[in-house]
Amino acid sequence: MVGTLKQPSEQPEESPLQKYIRELAELRALILFGRNQRKLLLESLDVMERGLSDIIGGIDRLIAIYGTLHSLEQAQVSVIKARKKLLVAADILEQSLEKPRPPSRSEKLYNAYDECAAFLLEAKKHLEDI
Repeated sequence: MVGTLKQPSEQPEESPLQKYIRELAELRALILFGRNQRKLLLESLDVMERGLSDIIGGIDRLIAIYGTLHSLEQAQVSVIKARKKLLVAADILEQSLEKPRPPSRSEKLYNAYDECAAFLLEAKKHLEDI
């Protein structure tokens, strides 16, 4: 049917919760298969870390508005853990700039990425439960 699709300006605005779910899914996809993990740069990790910090603050505001919800708190904990893994990865990358990266350091870096992605999925699922 012609004319039944809403124009972009008529689309309902995304709620903060929907936005966080989308951003967590996008970040997880980027870490897992959107980019070559060997080519992630410190600047990229910094941008990702800032995004996660924004989500943590946003969840704090949702908790202040709606009160304590177990799923919100669990999501926030998972996002904090994911951010910590990104910071670990950034530290490992930074050390690699100073001297060549031994295989054990590479293994730790890739494990940090994988653990970060797992925490992002966990957080996304908690938010979807609300």
